[in-house]
Amino acid sequence: MTRSAPRKAEWPAASIAEIGHVGSCEVRPPRFTRVMMCPSPFMIRGDVMHPTVYSSFREIVAALKPSGRVLEIGAVPDDAALLAMPELAQCERIGINLAPSARGNGFEIIQGNANAMPMFRDRSFDLVISNATLEHDPRFWLTCAEIRRVTKHGGIAIIGVPGFDSVADTTELGLPRPGGVDEEGWGVSTLTYRYHGAPCDYYRFTGRAIREVFLEGFANVSVRTIMIPPRIIGWGENRRQEETSSRGSVDRRLWRAVTRRFRQLGANACRCVG
Repeated sequence: MTRSAPRKAEWPAASIAEIGHVGSCEVRPPRFTRVMMCPSPFMIRGDVMHPTVYSSFREIVAALKPSGRVLEIGAVPDDAALLAMPELAQCERIGINLAPSARGNGFEIIQGNANAMPMFRDRSFDLVISNATLEHDPRFWLTCAEIRRVTKHGGIAIIGVPGFDSVADTTELGLPRPGGVDEEGWGVSTLTYRYHGAPCDYYRFTGRAIREVFLEGFANVSVRTIMIPPRIIGWGENRRQEETSSRGSVDRRLWRAVTRRFRQLGANACRCVG
């Protein structure tokens, strides 16, 4: 018995030529990747930052004119780090990553999990920045609580993530339907950034998620959608530090209590089986 080769998705070359560019970003045919089982929790930052994303962060930081202490969540020890931006050269800079500690050009990166950062005191940073990290974080809400805790009252947080937005809907872009794709399904689809495990890739977000979840409790929040597929950057000023710090502590205490309870249940089950 012979097996037929698996059918590949069709995307005619003529269609690609017709699409050309949307804004300043080239629209490419979809990439199909094999989803890998995750061997460990999550590795912060795996892909190289796109120059357009980096330029947008520089523009936002230049307008805000931060000073003092800066923390990057998911920092890398090279020029791809947001900490390496010239606009932050005069700041005291530190990064955190699950990878082993390292040194960049003028900054240090310590090893740690952003879900819990006891090494940093409450309200200890004037600016907290992060890009392309929270989609790799299975418990990103704990990291958001920590961002609120360590950002000073009046301090700024800037967060960038891949996401989805109506500007990238297939109907909005007028994209031709690839062969083999259901017409109705294509009509309600949207473009988003490809799977990029580092080693795991869990989420895509909306601008509203940044505004109402990531930056909950922040004032003067702005959200910017750039590129196709969308990368979304939001920033705001921490004006409710005491309340959000307390809430972050509650989140962490609740998670520890739930974890302890499951361990107890597991231990009891083992004793019963034994």
